[in-house]
Amino acid sequence: MLRELISYEYWWLPQRSNSGVKAFSRFTLAAAELFPSAEGGQSLFLFSDLDIRESFEATHAGSGGMNFLNPMGWEVFSAELGEVQAVVVDPGSPHELVIGPAEFPEWKALADAVDIEQVWKRLQTGSEDEDDMSRAAHYPAYQLVVAKGEQGNFIFCDVANDDGQGYVALFTHADALALGRGEIEEIFLSRDPRVALVSGAEIFPTLANEPSAGIVLNFNGPTEPMVFAHGVLDLLCAELASPP
Repeated sequence: MLRELISYEYWWLPQRSNSGVKAFSRFTLAAAELFPSAEGGQSLFLFSDLDIRESFEATHAGSGGMNFLNPMGWEVFSAELGEVQAVVVDPGSPHELVIGPAEFPEWKALADAVDIEQVWKRLQTGSEDEDDMSRAAHYPAYQLVVAKGEQGNFIFCDVANDDGQGYVALFTHADALALGRGEIEEIFLSRDPRVALVSGAEIFPTLANEPSAGIVLNFNGPTEPMVFAHGVLDLLCAELASPP
């Protein structure tokens, strides 16, 4: 459910009248109208249900109405929500969902993963934005499985692609790892497989020197698997080496 909400593309978010924002790129809290919360702080409202949104909008008709922006879930939850005490989904409805500050880090981690998955998808299709390669290179939360090699060192666990070659299995989030971990651990069961959480800066220079055919992201879901030949690692390393 968490991934579905974060991946959802049709949210309505009440807009601060003086924000000057016409369309979404990256979400900034200054664009959102905040509302008093029961705890005395401020709440961010998100609407998925048109009837609930229209009912809410009607209550503000006398004060000039309410404008709405249309962010995707990951745009909201990957933002810093420091002054927000709660995110309320479809407020006042029977299915109202209140997300509190204790849950924000979990939501942000998955939102960042959904964001970086879209970055990799653009790289795969050749439709990348200017900073996509840099963002993929610097993502701080990749996960992968390593196992003991014959010399007592650690090796990166790979999976065979349709071409019969082995690609190092890389994951964007714990939920993607959970879907592929069992298959990898079964293959490498005798080699004491274990999970590593790494940044792009930590892993890509090492992988560039490995004899694998390349990398495969989220090979068993929840996104479509994305296969990249070994050459992409040189491009990622070049981004890591370039000035900020």
